[in-house]
Amino acid sequence: MLKQSVKCIILSIAMLGIAPMASFASTLHWNTTKAAALAELQSSGKKRLFLIIGNASCYNCYNTRVYYAETATVKPILEEHYVLWYHDEWSYPNTWTAPFYSQMRPPASSALPHSWVIDASDTDNLIALDVAGGTLYPGGIFENLITPWIPTTPDFSEWIGDFGLPAGEQGETNCPAGDSIPNLLKYACGLVPTHYCATADLMPCTVSNGVFAIQYYKSKDTVGVQLDPVWTSSLTNGTWSTGGLSVQQLADEGGREKWSASLPSDGQGFIRLKAE
Repeated sequence: MLKQSVKCIILSIAMLGIAPMASFASTLHWNTTKAAALAELQSSGKKRLFLIIGNASCYNCYNTRVYYAETATVKPILEEHYVLWYHDEWSYPNTWTAPFYSQMRPPASSALPHSWVIDASDTDNLIALDVAGGTLYPGGIFENLITPWIPTTPDFSEWIGDFGLPAGEQGETNCPAGDSIPNLLKYACGLVPTHYCATADLMPCTVSNGVFAIQYYKSKDTVGVQLDPVWTSSLTNGTWSTGGLSVQQLADEGGREKWSASLPSDGQGFIRLKAE
């Protein structure tokens, strides 16, 4: 679980009365369905979804999407930090799961457009972080975005504090899940300290074509911790070292990177992960 920070500065401002030019068209990419928005979230690695709901006959809805969203102060922020979704109708399929369904249904008296900033780190359980109602339209909807949303990467103490563990289980070397994998290593690998993780899942290994290799994940959301594979030729009197290991990145999977570390398998060797 990553602790995020959203700067919500919502100001009630009056309609500025600036109409879009007849030839103006939106250059931002707005998804028009939930499925498309979730697909982009999964492929982009972004952690925030910005949803506007309006309808085709609402001038302010059009003005918000194709004029204010395109201004110099707003557009770069939307492009960099958010997956965008414009829902053109005030209707909700009952297949949407709670709590997303209940949170996204505004009061019947709310004016359009209506917008949400949504925590999309868990696409199965979307949580609305901030709501801007129709009284703020059209420019006011973006007042909470003009100061850019900047993800705050938690350090180890902030990260471990989010899991409700007793003080005696929050140390770097503690293993609250009983799997012998210390908290600091789970932080570095993007794992949950309270979830059991077998060593075979942490770093699956293979021996093939004269090469002994492990694969592992490195979290991109860490501060002040270094994760390295190290090896030794003896568990009793050997020295752990990075020297001689072949290390390469295999993939970038959103918030984590997939890596491999390998050694020639013609001698005895042991590999482990070291976080410090």
